[in-house]
Amino acid sequence: MNLLSLARIALASAVFAVGTLHAGLVVVHSQWMGDWGSGQAFAEETAAQAPAFGILLGCEFQIFLHNAGATSAGVESLRLDGQEVSAWQGGEVVWHRLLPSRIPPGGTGQYTIRFRVRPASPCRVDLNRGSDTAISLAVDPAASPRRFRFDRVAFDPREPLARVYLRSRDGKPLAGIQVSLPDDAAAHGNVGTAQYFRDICAVDIGFAAAPALGSYLYLKAQDEVGETVACLSRVTDGFMPLGSFDGGDADLPAFVRAGLNTLVMHGGVPRSLLDQAERLGIRVIADLKLAPPGEDQRAHPAVWSYLIVDEPDMLDWQYHRTNPATPPVSWGDQVGHHAPRCVETYAATAALDPMRPLALNLDMTYKPDNWYTYGHVPDVFMHDNYPLMYGGTLNMTWRTQREVRSAAAPNPTVALYQN
Repeated sequence: MNLLSLARIALASAVFAVGTLHAGLVVVHSQWMGDWGSGQAFAEETAAQAPAFGILLGCEFQIFLHNAGATSAGVESLRLDGQEVSAWQGGEVVWHRLLPSRIPPGGTGQYTIRFRVRPASPCRVDLNRGSDTAISLAVDPAASPRRFRFDRVAFDPREPLARVYLRSRDGKPLAGIQVSLPDDAAAHGNVGTAQYFRDICAVDIGFAAAPALGSYLYLKAQDEVGETVACLSRVTDGFMPLGSFDGGDADLPAFVRAGLNTLVMHGGVPRSLLDQAERLGIRVIADLKLAPPGEDQRAHPAVWSYLIVDEPDMLDWQYHRTNPATPPVSWGDQVGHHAPRCVETYAATAALDPMRPLALNLDMTYKPDNWYTYGHVPDVFMHDNYPLMYGGTLNMTWRTQREVRSAAAPNPTVALYQN
C-alpha cells in the first residue's frame, strides 16, 4: 500500500466553540511525490502524456468534531480566512462536507476540505451554524508529518468485530500502538492487544453488539512517543465483492458457476433481475448515475451498495473537452469537476438509505491525482485499470491498487482488473 498521502497533525490555534460542537484533532493529508516509487512513476507517466499536467500537490484537511450536546448538530457553511469558499484567494477547494451530516449527541464527526493544491500558508477555517461561527481554528498545511496512519478498518461479516490496521509512513516498525474508542462507545467495545508485522500494526476491537450498519465509527491511535492519529469509518457488513459489471440482461447463473457473488450494474436495474439475484445469492451494486436511488432499489434486499457514478474522472475529461473555456482550463485543474455532485449524491442517498454503503469507480484519467481527489468521497473506492486492454500486464493492477489504497485509506477498495 502506497502512503503517498502523508498523515500530518496540524495543531489548531485560536479554537473556540459556540453551542455544542467542539474541535478535536485536525489531520492534514498532503500528497508528496517521492516517498513511494509508484506515486512518482504514475505522476511522471501522466506528465509525459500531458506535459501541462505536471505533478500536483493536493491537500486535505480532516477536522474531527465532537457533539457535547443533547441533540444532533451540524455545520451549514464553511469560510476560509473570512471568505466564502468560492471567493477564497488561497487556492481552490474541490469539495467539502461533514460526515455524518448531523452528528448525534455524544458522537464525533469529520469535516473534510479537499484542496486542489496544498495552501502555501496557514489559513483560518470557520465552520458555521446559521449566523454563528461554531468552530474557528487555524490550520497549518506544512505541519510536521506523523510517522503512521490508519490504513484500513475492516468489519467481520460473522461476528461483532472490527480489525484495525495501521501502517508506518517510512516503512519502519511500529511500537507501543494504543487504539481507543470514543467515550460513547468505550463501554460497548473491548480493544485487543496490538499485533505487529514489519511496518503494520493490527488491533481487534470486539463489540458487545455490532455497530449499526451505516453508522460512523470514530477511532484514535497513539504510538510510543505520543503521536496521535484519528479516522472515521462507515460501518459495513464486511462483505467482500467478487464479480463483474454487466447490464440488465446479465447471465446470473453464469456468475454462480464462475464463483462470483456480485453484479455491478451499468444503468437501471430491472426488478426481475434483482429478484433473480436474491434467489441466487448474488449481491448488486446499483448504478445511480448521480441521482438518488428509487424506492424499488432501496427496498430490495439484493442491493448491497450504490455506485454514485462510473468513472467521474473520465466525465471530467469529457466535460472539458466538450465545453472548452477561454482561456483553456489547464490539464491539472480539470480533475474533480464532478466531485461536488458526487458529494451531493452521497448526502441525498445516505439520507434516503442510511444503511447501505456508497461506492465510486475511478478510471486512469489524471492519475494519480484523480484517486486522491475522489478517494474520500465514497465509503467503498473502486478503480478500473485496464491492463490487458492496453497491452499491459496484471502488474498494473498491483501498482494501481497500492496507490488507490493510499488515497482511500482507511476505507475499503475494490480493484477492477479488466472490463
